[in-house]
Amino acid sequence: MDLPPVAPISRFPVEVLTRILMVLNDDLFYEDHSPFETPDLPLLSVTQVCAEWRKILLNYPVFWTKIMLGGVSQKRLLEHMATHARGLPLDVKVYVDPYYDLYSTRTTNIDHVWGRAAKIRSLCIRASLPDMTYSCLGRHGTVIGAPLLERLTLETNRDANFPANTVDKVLYQIKAPRLREFASFNHPLPQCSLFPSTLQELHFVGEVAKSSHLLQYLPQFSELKRLTLRSVFADALPSAAQPIHLPGLMELKLHTNIEPLLYLLTNTKVHPHCKFDLCLDFCRPRGSLLGDLATAIGEKARCVLRGHPSEDPALDLELWKAGKVIFRLLAGSVNASPPHLQISIHDSRNDLTLTQNAGVFLILLQHIPAVAILKIRVFGSFDCCLTPIFVAAPMQTVTDLTLYDPQPYIWTEICTFKHTLPSFLPLQSLQVLRIAGKTNTMSRIKGSKLTGLTGIKQLLSSVRYRASTSFPLKVIDICGLDSQDPLHAALSEAAPTLEQLGVELQCGP
Repeated sequence: MDLPPVAPISRFPVEVLTRILMVLNDDLFYEDHSPFETPDLPLLSVTQVCAEWRKILLNYPVFWTKIMLGGVSQKRLLEHMATHARGLPLDVKVYVDPYYDLYSTRTTNIDHVWGRAAKIRSLCIRASLPDMTYSCLGRHGTVIGAPLLERLTLETNRDANFPANTVDKVLYQIKAPRLREFASFNHPLPQCSLFPSTLQELHFVGEVAKSSHLLQYLPQFSELKRLTLRSVFADALPSAAQPIHLPGLMELKLHTNIEPLLYLLTNTKVHPHCKFDLCLDFCRPRGSLLGDLATAIGEKARCVLRGHPSEDPALDLELWKAGKVIFRLLAGSVNASPPHLQISIHDSRNDLTLTQNAGVFLILLQHIPAVAILKIRVFGSFDCCLTPIFVAAPMQTVTDLTLYDPQPYIWTEICTFKHTLPSFLPLQSLQVLRIAGKTNTMSRIKGSKLTGLTGIKQLLSSVRYRASTSFPLKVIDICGLDSQDPLHAALSEAAPTLEQLGVELQCGP
């Protein structure tokens, strides 16, 4: 059978061609690249495919507006692309080879970009701070006008040998009245007074900072919508609380030590629907601080769980210890759905018990309001893991419980708890039990000759007990459980018994 003749590539529809190439340009531009391997942007090679494509692209200015420069000096390339952009605002990324002897070069890509600053809409510079300041301060003694600049990102490798105010000197020369977003990675925290009051996003990541700089100028940004602080504060916080009013703030990310986290959490007034992303480096702080932090987070959680309009978790809390996550709490509520709480418990290298590893988390749970959906994910082999959570967490209203990767001891705890509290999993309102991930049901329970499958029999006994109460369990869902897991087979075999007890076993397709 003869195939129909293939149309020449020059007849590719213009609308489809330009759309595909713009998507490719965007994907490459927003990816993270190594300073040693930066792709040519725009994709100049496609202009060489055929005369028709070249003509189309030369007359399509938007194609030339996303520019990426690598190496050391590409002045002619930048001029070529800026010319074809025909005056449209440019989005530029500059990567500087960190091993190149910058002082041996008369001009660099950073210099060339400053020369085009009047037409740049967004600028990202990844270079060492000495390189950046050498180009900016050494070559430009006058003001750099950037009337269209809306986003500025400065990124460098850590370097302890530069003065703390070097970034201030760089920013002082840049006049960008329309700046809306500033991000700094591994740079010293600059003086916030250098930014316009209309700033909407402020992100600082990975450098020791002085809280005095931040707290002094943060209140001036009344239009701020997103704030990220991932750094350690080196100086003392004010002894007297200073309210920070940011009524438009919709996202607050604080990854720092406990004192500044607590200060900002309690003194910052934000939008009612603000999302909180909190990360605490756990280093055994004083008990009074933990209590204050728990109260502050509990207050935020109560607001979140009353009904947050977003489908994403509105409160995200992580506790770190020795560079590893040991706990994570996600709290939020989806529209038209009951509020939910997700707990992740991670083992430590030293195999510490739950109370030893993160008693702080249990303190926090005591301040969380009642929830309707609870998900527990356990990583590692803890001793007596669920019991303190059931005691600390608000379990009375839980109707839907998910256990991820449950270990054998969990079933023993379930049975043990049955004897101390007259209800299944001390959840008076529980209707749906979900088991997901993988289990280790064939291994022996620590300190016992029983295996996890023996615990399943005890689980069925608990279900039978619940059937005679006013709050019977209605569903056991194992759709998310590995089909090769022994627990999956054991519960599938028990399906007729569960059905007689009025419990539906959902196994998936």
